[in-house]
Amino acid sequence: MNQWLTVAQIAEQLQVHQETVRRWLRDGRLEGKNFGGKGGYRVRQAELNKFLDKDPVVIRVDDDAVAHDIEKESDSFLANLAESIFGPVNENAPAYNGPPRWHRFDLDGQAIDALRHVAALLPRAAQEPYVWKWIVIVMFDALHGFFGLALRRGDGAQLLIGRHEQRTYRRWNEERSRGHPIAQREPDRVDETRSLYAKTLDPERMGYLGGGPFTPTADEDSAFDYLAHLRDKLTHHGHGSRSVFVGQLPIVVLECLTIIEWLLERSGTIRPRPDERNQMREVIRCVRREAEALARVYQLEGYS
Repeated sequence: MNQWLTVAQIAEQLQVHQETVRRWLRDGRLEGKNFGGKGGYRVRQAELNKFLDKDPVVIRVDDDAVAHDIEKESDSFLANLAESIFGPVNENAPAYNGPPRWHRFDLDGQAIDALRHVAALLPRAAQEPYVWKWIVIVMFDALHGFFGLALRRGDGAQLLIGRHEQRTYRRWNEERSRGHPIAQREPDRVDETRSLYAKTLDPERMGYLGGGPFTPTADEDSAFDYLAHLRDKLTHHGHGSRSVFVGQLPIVVLECLTIIEWLLERSGTIRPRPDERNQMREVIRCVRREAEALARVYQLEGYS
């Protein structure tokens, strides 16, 4: 029977996280229909079978299981560290049953939340120049998130540092030869923002889903380099104070916002749902409005 399957049913069948299934659907690798509201995505069994035939080893270790294993290892390390400092723990001490100590960061949510923080901080910058430190840090984080969205494909391997990306491809080849997933694996490390930016300029990396590479203008490239420089300068503490001229920073934000806007609207590799795209557009408009207003204030005050 060619029945409709929910995201949860597919995730259970393939033993992957539900967000992984949604990503396949958003990227167009898996054909389905979004019924909206509580209905969400549905996929015909025949379409799932076609997807599995095209890429037979799509099964990945459940993210929650991996996070749980990491937490157990971390708890063991922390317990040993605490014992070395404070002495042995009483065996009758109650077990920890408080809130979760691990938080899962969603790439889509992280990127848009960072921009929301930028929009909220910009109106304060005229009277509180110190908040520029946080605007720089959060704007850099927003760029990292959108670079990741543009590069992640259906598998996310391009987001990893070089050696971990290659290790991932080798593991997938091994899984194909075995015919089943490898449950034990080392944790992967996401690449740093400068490297992700360079990857978005690469036609081979951005050529999926009919997309194309980003070709920055001289001003956009310069703005990104300067933002990266400021982020390093303001987060790597040392002796003495740090002085930054803030007059040109609204323009830096606007140029970097243009990069984000291009990735969302023209790269062809970011494919959110219509409601998500509209939400992203609204936040981008808000950041642009606040940055332009601040640039006018600085111009009137003779900062620029």
